[in-house]
Amino acid sequence: MFWTYYRHFKYILMLFGLMNTPATFQVIVNSILREYLNKFTVAYLNNVFIYLETLEKYKKYIKNFLETLQSA
Repeated sequence: MFWTYYRHFKYILMLFGLMNTPATFQVIVNSILREYLNKFTVAYLNNVFIYLETLEKYKKYIKNFLETLQSA
C-alpha cells in the first residue's frame, strides 16, 4: 500500500523489483499449501501443479484444495 496526496492505493500485483519479493511470496505459498505439498501438488511462485493418478482422486482432493486457496 502506498499513499499519495489524493488517496492511498493498494498493489494488485506483487512488484518483483523489490528485494527478496519472490522468496517471500514462495514462503507464503508454501505455508498456505503445506498440507498438500509433495502429496499431490508442487508449487513454484505463481504456478501450482496438481498431479493425481485417477479422476476420482482428483475430484476428491480438488475441492478441498480450492477452498484452501480461497480462504487464504
